[in-house]
Amino acid sequence: MKYLFYVLATAGLAYSVHFEFNQSYVTASLIAALIHVVIWTCASWLAFRGHRGTALGMLWGAACTGPAVFFNSHFTTILEKLQLQWLDAAGFAPITEETLKFIGVLLICTYFIKPQRTRDFVYVGIAVGMGFAIVEDCTFIAHLTLKDLDSDLMGATTGVLMRFMSCTFAHSLFTGIAAYGLARGRALAGWMGGVTVHFFTNLFPSLDATFPESLWLPIATLVVVGAIWIASLWFIVRQIRQSRRERGSSRRVSSKSSARESLLSVAK
Repeated sequence: MKYLFYVLATAGLAYSVHFEFNQSYVTASLIAALIHVVIWTCASWLAFRGHRGTALGMLWGAACTGPAVFFNSHFTTILEKLQLQWLDAAGFAPITEETLKFIGVLLICTYFIKPQRTRDFVYVGIAVGMGFAIVEDCTFIAHLTLKDLDSDLMGATTGVLMRFMSCTFAHSLFTGIAAYGLARGRALAGWMGGVTVHFFTNLFPSLDATFPESLWLPIATLVVVGAIWIASLWFIVRQIRQSRRERGSSRRVSSKSSARESLLSVAK
C-alpha cells in the first residue's frame, strides 16, 4: 500500500502541476504565487517539524488540488442540470476535496506511521490541509490578478490578501476534524464533520456571488469567515499546546527515572 500511496501522489502531483502551468499567470501573479508558496511551506515546516507523517501529508495535500478541480468541474455540470448552480463552491467541492484529503490521512496513518496519540492523527490532517491550501491559493491569485484591469501588481496583492483573509488555515481545520474522527474510531463521523464545516464555509460566499444585490449575505459571509479564523486558530494552537505539555511531561519522567538509576548505582 505504500507503493500505492506514492503512485497516487505522483499522479496527482503531475496532474496538479499540469493544471497550474495551464493557468493564465502574468509576471506579478507568478511572483506572488511563488512567494506565497515559499513562505507558507517554510512556516509549515517549522510548525510541523518533529511530527511524523506531516511531510507526506503536505505532499498529498498538494497532489490533491488538480484532481479536486477535475472532479469539481464535472460535478458543476451536474449542478447546472439540476438548477442548483447557485450552490457553486458549496455544491460538490466539500465532498470531493475532503474525500481526497481524507484518503491521504488514512493511508499515511495506516501504512507510514504508527500513531500513538490523537494528535498524531490530527497533525497529519492539518498538514494535508495546509498542502492543499498552499497550492489552491496559487490558482486564485492568478485569477484575481487577471480580474484587476488597472494593475497586475495590485491584482496580485489583492489576491494574496483575499486568500489570507479568507483563512489559509481553513483546509487544515476541515481535514483536522476528519483526522480527529479517525483517531477516535469514528472515521465516517469525522469525515462528515469536515465536509459539513467546509460546506457552510463555502455556502455564504457562493450565495453572495449568485445574489449580489442581497444585503445580509455579505454580513453572513464575514461572520462565517471570522468564525473559521477563530476555530482554525483555536484548533491548531490547542494541538501545539498539547504536544508541548506531553513533551514536557515525558522529559520530567525520563529525568526522574535517570535520577533513580543514578541513586541506585550509588547505593550499590
